[in-house]
Formats: sequence, C-alpha cells, structure tokens
Amino acid sequence: MPQESQDPGHEEDLLPSSSSSSSLPSPTPRTRFFGESSFLTLIPGDDGGIPAQSHISGGSGSSNNQKPRFTFPILANPRSTSQAAGGGTGLSSGTMRYLRDEGALTLPDLRSCLPAFEAYFAWFHPSYPILDRVQVARRLLSASSFSSVDMSRILLQAMLFIGATYCDAGTIRAMGFQDRSQAKTAFYTRARLLFHADWEKDQTVLIQSLFLMSFWRGGPADGRYDKQMADNHIPCRSRSMSKDSHTARMRRRIWWSIYVRRFPSLEL
Repeated sequence: MPQESQDPGHEEDLLPSSSSSSSLPSPTPRTRFFGESSFLTLIPGDDGGIPAQSHISGGSGSSNNQKPRFTFPILANPRSTSQAAGGGTGLSSGTMRYLRDEGALTLPDLRSCLPAFEAYFAWFHPSYPILDRVQVARRLLSASSFSSVDMSRILLQAMLFIGATYCDAGTIRAMGFQDRSQAKTAFYTRARLLFHADWEKDQTVLIQSLFLMSFWRGGPADGRYDKQMADNHIPCRSRSMSKDSHTARMRRRIWWSIYVRRFPSLEL
C-alpha cells in the first residue's frame, strides 16, 4: 500500500511498498499536495520570473516550461506597465491637452524661481535630504529655461511647492503670484494633476514627488498622499541595495526621510 504523509504542511512522494510483487509494473512517481505550511502564498521572483529551483517536484527527468507555482515577477515600477523612462511617456494626446489646459505643465521663469529653490535647500533639505543637492544645482544653473532642465516636471512642481513655503514675498511676486497661499496652491495642484495622469514612470522620482506633496495641508481631508507615500516606502527600501553606490546612498536617504516623516516623534 502507498504511504501518505500525515503532515499537512509537506509534500510526500507516493512510492510502492517494498512488499509489492516484482511482477507488477512500477507506478509513475506522483506528488500529493496537502497545502502550504507557510503563510506566504506568493513568492516574488527575479526579473525573468523563473527562480533557479522549481517549487513543484515532477521528477528529475520531467520538463516543465510553465512558471513555477506561487511565483510572480516584480516590475521596477508597479504603476507603469512600461519600462520607458522620462515623464509623459505613453500619454494620449487628449491627456496632454488636458494637462496643458489645466496649467500642469506651466512653470514660471527659471531665473525667478532660483530663490525658491535656494530656500528649499536652505530650510527643507537639511531635515529631509531626499535629493542630490549638487546634481540638482548643476542642472538648474546650466539651463537657460525649464524646457532645457533635465528634471521631471512633477518633481520641479513639488519642489517649488515646498520652496514657496520658505522663500520671501518678493520671490512669490516675481514668480507671478499675489501671495504665498496662491503660489503653494498652484504648484501643489499642478503636481497633483501630473501624478493622477501617471506622468512619471521613474519610481524613485515618483516617491520623491509624493514625499514633498505629503506636506500639503489645504484642508482636513488633504493628507491622503501620506498613505500613497507609505505604499511606495517598502519598494524603495527593497531596492536600496544597488551596485551603484550613489544610487544606494540616495535610496537610503529617501527611506530614512520617509521613516522620520511617518513617525513624527522621531523628529524630536
């Protein structure tokens, strides 16, 4: 008689008993699955989705071209089905027209915004160093206008939203706004429109932008980006180990900034 395992958490091969007659044909090895003993029912795989060893025992000589059970690939950006880089990639003409009509792609004159960026790095950046200050300054100072700045449009809007909080009143007027509240509302609204249009495909830039947007407090129900920021928290940490030391260092800084932001008692 075949022997079955009594442990519901393991798989047991059903082999013929040693007392069986040698004249009987040898049965084909089978596997009886009694369920998973672990609470993990989904096991993340690599980019190809095929781990080195299958979780299904079908014999050493069997060939199985299907993906192993309980395995799924993790995309670099869960919000995007495309690996294309750059903001606005893949958006329809109607979406682009809507964003232009709503002013989401509008930015003031670059030179008038430089004091706001300086205020950002002087007052906000020391507490939350989620950006590379040297790299951002080099890109801004080497450009003649925002159209030639090699930075994401949603990140620029989010940075100006924070910068408008700390810059002086003269900078607010130079950027074309009557007061600080109008400037903050405009920059935040533009960043929010770009976010909901799925403008940004780079996950790191998306997390940086969401982190800055989470400081908006225009009303009692305007803290919803805190949850979306937290949803991106773990993916950022899971990819912090990078062969590029600069990338790994920036991701660790982002992770710790979010950690401190999520637990206000640690800011003291």
